[in-house]
Amino acid sequence: MLSIITVSYNSADTITKMMDSIADKCKVEFEHILQDGRSSDDTIEIVAGYNFTKIISEQDTGIYSALNKAIARARGSHILILHSDDFLASAESLSKVVNAFQDNQNLDVIYTDVRMIC
Repeated sequence: MLSIITVSYNSADTITKMMDSIADKCKVEFEHILQDGRSSDDTIEIVAGYNFTKIISEQDTGIYSALNKAIARARGSHILILHSDDFLASAESLSKVVNAFQDNQNLDVIYTDVRMIC
């Protein structure tokens, strides 16, 4: 199983696009953990309408503190970090990652190019 970890803080303006890039497109088994740093905007209200496995909103000491907390909660054999202002390039993205790990058991890490869209 794949664990998707999303770290957020006051991400109401961007988190919907991230979630829509996953919703109904993933054909693989996954859990999705949102580790939020106690957002003071509408982030938590927005994500309540999506299918997260876990939503945790608590104080942390920064992005790496939040990532470490979420990684400790993850149950998957592989972890994808998809921040609240990121999104998947295509509906096949997650399937391609999972298939690459299944096809080659010697892989530890997969990375890809990132496109900056401003």
